[in-house]
Amino acid sequence: MNQLNDINIDRKSIAKQVLTDIDKACQNLYKENGHRRHLGASEVADQCWRKIYYTFRWVKAAQNDGRQERLFQVGHEQEPKFITWLTEAGFQVWDKAEDGEQFRTSFGNGHGGGSLDSIIKFPPSYGIDFPVLGEYKTNSTGSAFNKLLENGVEAEKPVHYGQMCVYGCDPIYNFSHALYLNINKNDSDLHVEIVALDHEHGEKLKDKAIQIINIDHLPNRISDRSTHFVCKMCNYADICFKDAPVEINCRSCKYAQPVADKQWYCSLPAHNAIIPEEFIPKGCVAHISVNKAD
Repeated sequence: MNQLNDINIDRKSIAKQVLTDIDKACQNLYKENGHRRHLGASEVADQCWRKIYYTFRWVKAAQNDGRQERLFQVGHEQEPKFITWLTEAGFQVWDKAEDGEQFRTSFGNGHGGGSLDSIIKFPPSYGIDFPVLGEYKTNSTGSAFNKLLENGVEAEKPVHYGQMCVYGCDPIYNFSHALYLNINKNDSDLHVEIVALDHEHGEKLKDKAIQIINIDHLPNRISDRSTHFVCKMCNYADICFKDAPVEINCRSCKYAQPVADKQWYCSLPAHNAIIPEEFIPKGCVAHISVNKAD
C-alpha cells in the first residue's frame, strides 16, 4: 500500500530538499522588483541618516531568504483582509483614487514619497464626521506586541508613527488622525489605535528626507561602533564599517545627482546630462562609489 516504505529512500533528506526548493521558489515569486525609485515615507523616521542615504542611493539590495519573503508576503496579503473587516463593520474604505491608482504623497522633487494604505470614513454612530488615514501593519508575537498594546504606536513603533505623520501633513489630505491596525501574526490578536497625527513632526521628517536626498557627502551613522545593536542588524554594516564594494549603478555613483521630476543627472564631464531611466540600474566604467571619502 505505502510505496515509500517499499523503496530505500532518505525521507529526511528529501524533506530538506523540498524545503530548499520551496524557499528558492518563494524568493523568485515574491522578491521585490529591484530597488525603490523613491525614498519611502516608511523609511524617513529611521534614526540612522546613513542607512536612509544608502537605501536611497542603491548601494546594496536586501538579500532575503525564502522565509523572509514569505513573512513580507503575509503583510501584503493582510491589507485586503483589514479592508474587508472594516467594510463589514460599516466603515467606508477607499484604497485607490478615482483613476485606479493608489493615494500617494510626494516630496523632494518626486524623489521621496509613499503610498497610503487607505482613506477611511467612520460610521455615523461614532460621531467622527471627517476622513482619517488607514494604516495597516503586522507584528510577531511576544513582548514587542504586548508593549504596543500597552504603550501605543508612537512610543513602540516610531517609524510607523512617523510614516503616518508624513502622510497626514500632506496638504492634499491634511489628516488629523489615523486608524492604525496591527495584527499579531501568531494568534490574530489585533491592536486598534486612533492616532493623533503631529503635522510638525511630519514636516520635520520630510525636511530630513529632502536633506538626505540632496546631501553631497556621507551623512553620519547612528553609531561609530559596529557592535552597536542597531548596526549589527543593518543590511549595510559591511559597506558602512568595512568599506565593502557597493552595487554598480548610477545612483550609487558620486557623479549622479537627484534633480527635478524624479530624474538623475550625471555630472561627469564626458556625460553632463540627464541619465536615461533605463540606464540607471547599469552604471558605467567611470563609477565612483558614494561611500568613498572626498
